[in-house]
Amino acid sequence: MYNLQDLNAASPEELLEIAKTFDIKKADKMAQQDLIFTILDEQAINRAKESASKSEAKKPKTKAKKKTAEPKSDDNAEATAVKTAAKKAEPKKNSKKIKRNKHVINIKTTCLPQIGSTHT
Repeated sequence: MYNLQDLNAASPEELLEIAKTFDIKKADKMAQQDLIFTILDEQAINRAKESASKSEAKKPKTKAKKKTAEPKSDDNAEATAVKTAAKKAEPKKNSKKIKRNKHVINIKTTCLPQIGSTHT
């Protein structure tokens, strides 16, 4: 673990050695302060990757359950057919659904005033 004070106190040769450990390309062509901050950035990235991999390792892996299709009995199929036919036979409701801010609002169109109506 390197901090800013340690890197500022380090010689340019030491900074280049540290840069090699982090696989920083073109470290020899960077200004000293740029190299210091690049080392700090790489160190932070590596720590984040390590903590992410540790947290993934701690989570227990759960297997997805396979759903098996149950054979439908004739009674069940007949009941489903009756329900479907009943839904198709129902008259459609005259309402609109509007989504706003993750909430669904049902508005009956018969309650809305018509544009150009003479309500006072």
